[in-house]
Amino acid sequence: MPRDNVASSDGAYPGPHWTHMATRGLLTAGLQEVLLEEGASTTSINSIFEIAEAPDLQAPLPNARISKIMDEAQAKYGNRPFWPMVADLEDVVVPTSDRLLVLAQLSRILQSEEGLEAMLRPRALMAIDGALDGVAFKWTFEKALVPGLKVVDMTSKNYGPRTLMAADLANCNAEGKSRGSRSEWNDVLATRNPVVLRVLPGERVPQSLKLCGAKRVQLPSPDQATAIWMMCVIFADADPQELARAVQQLPGDQALASVTTEDLLAAFRSATPEDVVAALNMACMPRSSSKGLKLNELVGYGQAKGAALEIVDDLAAWGRGELSWEDVCRGVIFHGPPGVGKTTLARAMASQHDLNFVSTSYADMQKNGHLGDMLKAMDLAFRDAVANRPSILFIDEISAFSSRSGGGGSLASYDQKVIAGLLEKLDGIEDREGVVVIGACNDLEALDPAVRRAGRFDREIHIGLPQIEEIPQIFRQHLRGDLATSDLHEIAVHALGKSGAECAGAVRNARRAARHKKRPLLEEDLARELGAYGGAWPKDFLTSTACHEAGHAIVAVALDIGTPLSIRITQNGGVCTTDRKVRLETKKYLHQQRTLDLAGRAAERLMLGSISTGSGGSSASDIALATRRIIDEELSSGLGSSGPLYYGPAPNISVAGLSSELQAMLRQRLLDAEEDAFSILRVNRRLLGDMTRDLVSDKILIGGKLDAFLSQVVKE
Repeated sequence: MPRDNVASSDGAYPGPHWTHMATRGLLTAGLQEVLLEEGASTTSINSIFEIAEAPDLQAPLPNARISKIMDEAQAKYGNRPFWPMVADLEDVVVPTSDRLLVLAQLSRILQSEEGLEAMLRPRALMAIDGALDGVAFKWTFEKALVPGLKVVDMTSKNYGPRTLMAADLANCNAEGKSRGSRSEWNDVLATRNPVVLRVLPGERVPQSLKLCGAKRVQLPSPDQATAIWMMCVIFADADPQELARAVQQLPGDQALASVTTEDLLAAFRSATPEDVVAALNMACMPRSSSKGLKLNELVGYGQAKGAALEIVDDLAAWGRGELSWEDVCRGVIFHGPPGVGKTTLARAMASQHDLNFVSTSYADMQKNGHLGDMLKAMDLAFRDAVANRPSILFIDEISAFSSRSGGGGSLASYDQKVIAGLLEKLDGIEDREGVVVIGACNDLEALDPAVRRAGRFDREIHIGLPQIEEIPQIFRQHLRGDLATSDLHEIAVHALGKSGAECAGAVRNARRAARHKKRPLLEEDLARELGAYGGAWPKDFLTSTACHEAGHAIVAVALDIGTPLSIRITQNGGVCTTDRKVRLETKKYLHQQRTLDLAGRAAERLMLGSISTGSGGSSASDIALATRRIIDEELSSGLGSSGPLYYGPAPNISVAGLSSELQAMLRQRLLDAEEDAFSILRVNRRLLGDMTRDLVSDKILIGGKLDAFLSQVVKE
């Protein structure tokens, strides 16, 4: 026989165990099915159960057979569990497992017939937190617990005194918006009938629910007693010893509490008690809620990794009850160029302590287009995170929630409502407890300032491109044992200025090339995919490129605004990777930056007597960068001749839209910067020639050789 003290370590119960009422409901519903199969009418069934016709609801008086079974159970078991296998179920129709589960859950909430009667009193209001199946809920009350009772939705107008009203908080519009002439929430508060309010995880409960004396309960999670009771019903004809052996192998209450309703019902589809228990044990096996590397296994994130580790350690400590939520960072924004691994870092934070990870984005929420659909998708994402806390809610490309200060337009109203919806979710202090929200974006300045406010996002962490010392470790992670004896530091030089995603892509492409050639992966395969020079350029092209990049390096050192790390000639052009120093941005410093931007163009003019297109042509070119710097100085930062005047962010200002006077001013400042670079390089002309020849020959300058050259720079 199953154990009778599952619900308490000492076998003591303060009142009738819930299994008594659940079994009475089971027998009541089962006997009704038998009578209906024999042709009895609903009216005759109601009379059999002696349902009172009083205006106030009350639990039914069971017929003689059920009364005898329950009296005997009370006498024998008292307040201990009553397993229905001891009852004669041969002629009772057994309901489906989903109905059994809800009957058990509601019986656990009500505990006794007295609890049921209290729930059915006039104006009684009970709020049940949890995903409660509506069909099984209706069956439980109408067929099992109170035959003759009607359960109707709050929206129905067809109900009488013997009616239990069922309402979903999501449909009650508790915010006060009208449904016709009145709020459905007002209907809940005004009706004399008893009401059961179903509250889904993450939904905000209105203050008026607390004021009206409502009883709020949590839908119970599965436990051993529930599993045993359901097994005794479903396998009533099984060998008692076989059933008892299976029960002894059930997972504990804590493990069963993690089993979802879907997994529980799937387990009870099994053919034998042993199979049910095996399925439940499988459902309780630990499973990672997030995939990929753990945070402490990541490389290439600099200080961002340490900050992320602090946040996730605090969240895990809150989950263990060791830290107050008031001391946990509520949210963080990761920002930086594309491909640096913002999503990977967020996933790794969840993996570090096996936390739940919910991922969404503006585009994912907005895919159905309608504002209501987007706000609903946003609500579902937050609700999912809250229901499985401690958790991390990741919102990718959060800068798509653009600033409301960007002006009008046909979509301004839509954007304002969307941002207002996001702010409401971020401000849900009580509802958000246990959920750290992580936003990721490339352009932090495009994000609405209200979203960035402390309390919504407490920290903003920049994730930059990986440093030269980190790149070999990134390659090792993606190579998974290939090129084990190779010195990846030499190959890493070709990846300077590339993101972690670009490094991973290069490894995949190199593997594919080697695979198609039916040979192992070689160093040159990876170097080629990283853009290492392949020997196909004419000499004048090589010379111009080498001179251009050497000019950048010399001017950076001469002005003391950066440290060149490498100079390379690649398949796609030249690259001078420079670690620029952080300085106070004064007019002088901004001019020096422009001078560095145009140093390559000045070097070509000095050494070759002509200028190539290498400085322009794209939005990322030297000329484009220098132009944006002047626009920012003049029209955004308040450092130009226009004084403290703000036109908007520099990237949004078009040169073509400026006045002819401003265009002339821009042109002159660019010419001044190029002339200053030309003057610096003229003093260092011999060094510029030596570096150019070396680059043409070796295609790369790095380390000690580069340092030796740059130590000869004559500074400004």
